Amino acid sequence: MLNNKHSLFMLTSLFLLMFTGCAQNSPFRTDYQSCVYTQSGDCKDHAIQHHTQNQSDEYYLSFIEFDDQGQLWDREQLHKVLSSYQSIAGVNDVLLVAFIHGWHHNANPEDGNIQEFRQLLAKLSQAEANSGTKRKVLGVYIGWRGDSITIPVLNDTTFWDRKNTAHKVGQQGVTEVLLKLEEIVNVKAGMETANPQPLRNVH
Repeated sequence: MLNNKHSLFMLTSLFLLMFTGCAQNSPFRTDYQSCVYTQSGDCKDHAIQHHTQNQSDEYYLSFIEFDDQGQLWDREQLHKVLSSYQSIAGVNDVLLVAFIHGWHHNANPEDGNIQEFRQLLAKLSQAEANSGTKRKVLGVYIGWRGDSITIPVLNDTTFWDRKNTAHKVGQQGVTEVLLKLEEIVNVKAGMETANPQPLRNVH
């Protein structure tokens, strides 16, 4: 009898542990209005962010998120990001950088990959300013649920499940997103080709 009670207690405890340790299974970035980011903690829910406007480390960072089936959580999120970047690329030369995280990461504002990506974008912007090209730096962070369980050690057992999800994300929606991002880079060049500037007389 004691063994049965002990087993029941262990199973109940394990179930509660698993239930409370499940990673968020919904998008993090649900506000599609552009937000000015100046310090950690800003723009937590925003999918479109602008860092230090008119400064040497100015950059834009946007988020596009996918579910476990490799589909966009919300296609409107993609449309808003693309529209925002198309407007910028229509009048500026741009340097667009896409980042797709791996296992144990997601689009949580506190995720270490996001902080590292911000540092990279800031350095690229400073390099652009120093080189004189001054292209606008546009970053796209592609997020998915890299962990299904948040409990350390235990989440290592989800490797194959998360690998399968990563394949779905890569094979389903990411290909479409990358093609659309490539179009953004060519927006200004395409506009100039369609409307060439008049030749200047040389005196």
